[in-house]
Amino acid sequence: MEREELEQVIKGALERLKEKQEEAVQNMENDAARQLRMKPDEWTAFWQVVTVLVPQGDIEQWKNRGYVPMNETISSIFHQEWNRIDGTEPLEERGHREYFWNGTYESWQDEINANHIYEGRFTNREGQTRPFHYQLRPSHELIGPEKKLYEAARLYRIEKPVLFSPWSRRLVSIQLQDDIQPMTAAEFFAGQYDFCWRHNGLEDKVLEGQELLWNVDLEREEDGSASKWPDPATGATCYGVRFSNVGERTFIILSGLTSAASSAVFEKSHQVIKLYGDYLDEAWRLDIQEYEIPSDLAYPEICFLNTYDLPTFGEIKRLCTKGDIIRTLNRYAVPWASIDDISLTMPKHATPIVPYVGDDVYGGQPDREVLKYQRERLRHLPECFIRFSSKTAPSSKDGYDYFLTDYVRYVLADLNFRFPDFRWRGVIADE
Repeated sequence: MEREELEQVIKGALERLKEKQEEAVQNMENDAARQLRMKPDEWTAFWQVVTVLVPQGDIEQWKNRGYVPMNETISSIFHQEWNRIDGTEPLEERGHREYFWNGTYESWQDEINANHIYEGRFTNREGQTRPFHYQLRPSHELIGPEKKLYEAARLYRIEKPVLFSPWSRRLVSIQLQDDIQPMTAAEFFAGQYDFCWRHNGLEDKVLEGQELLWNVDLEREEDGSASKWPDPATGATCYGVRFSNVGERTFIILSGLTSAASSAVFEKSHQVIKLYGDYLDEAWRLDIQEYEIPSDLAYPEICFLNTYDLPTFGEIKRLCTKGDIIRTLNRYAVPWASIDDISLTMPKHATPIVPYVGDDVYGGQPDREVLKYQRERLRHLPECFIRFSSKTAPSSKDGYDYFLTDYVRYVLADLNFRFPDFRWRGVIADE
């Protein structure tokens, strides 16, 4: 081949390569532009999660408003014999039952720590009546579904608190302490049992015949299709999963991902969601229904919304002045509680509020090493005390006076997450 011919061949190859490179760069720019058009604040606008405790007779009415039970498989009456490996009693035989502590979170913790043993009465099919004993213990079966919401909120960069759910932190498990022969779930629930609430001083402290609902439809999603797309940042080919038939209030997460195959949102529109990540285990679909709260809502149907007004010009990263803190606190405003004052010193005649314990912590309890690091870091930060109060009189029948300290923990949990500038402390003025 002549030198001139060789130069022409090389020139043609380089031109084709140049065209391919320009095309690849253009695709990357288009993908990056599409990525930039994904605005977390638009997704956040649809992240309005409501939890409400509803009497059994009103559940169908609330379902028509878009609410669903947080967990329909709870059986709150428990005996250790029923869960033996060689046992025979499936959950279905115990029936779906929910009991709630009707009081402050502090009084519920006092009850748990006191380890009271109460006496009830059981009558079998033959009409024989005998006593049995039980304790009230905490249950976290309603907190379990919350974990999926936190996964989705992290993935979609939701810019407000995930949820406010004090009732799920008051779920009661009634644990039977001794044998009632024959002690099987089927025989127990076939008979008549009486927990003797009034005799045990629990008549006004334990709620039964009610269920906790929320406006989140949570289910497994099996309609994803695997594919490959170029990463808008690097152009490298990445595995992903595409989900269609979704709406603006739909959020999908991939579960079971390894650390090396973490999930990321590539595209979210009113019709499709694309996620980066190997589809290793399963996907979950969250549909947050547009909520409706009746204007005539009355106790015990108490609603809690993850209240947070987004800043007009984006989230500030640091709180440098007292005015910054006050403006931020106003975003958590609810009609039944108020924030009265902030101070860098502990106010006089005020009671500090301790955080939630164990699994009750919003977002889950961090592991031991993370908790140790957090405590060490907080030691070197200044304290900021926020004083809260209730806007309703203690004799009010709307029931929200029981939940003031829960509101304090809700606000502080989010402040600790967003603004690690201070050791945030909540206090309530002594009466």
